Amino acid sequence: MTYILGIIMKEKYFLRERVIFSEEIDVIDLRSRIGMVFQKPTPFPMSIFDNIAYGLRLKGIKKISDLSERVEKALNHAALWGE
Repeated sequence: MTYILGIIMKEKYFLRERVIFSEEIDVIDLRSRIGMVFQKPTPFPMSIFDNIAYGLRLKGIKKISDLSERVEKALNHAALWGE
């Protein structure tokens, strides 16, 4: 069992064969690899492009051509490019 902030966890949760609730895990790195997708979208008050590029910019990608390519790829992957 694992105890975190008064919560008892009886199961182990893994990401790439590593237990995510262990002292060895870098929480910031873990949070950058795991996300949540909500049924109701809640975009930031900016353009669709900037909403998608937001995370990329946080990771240090600044070149507009790289951002444009990745945003287009993401929208195509989600079948939203034509929308």
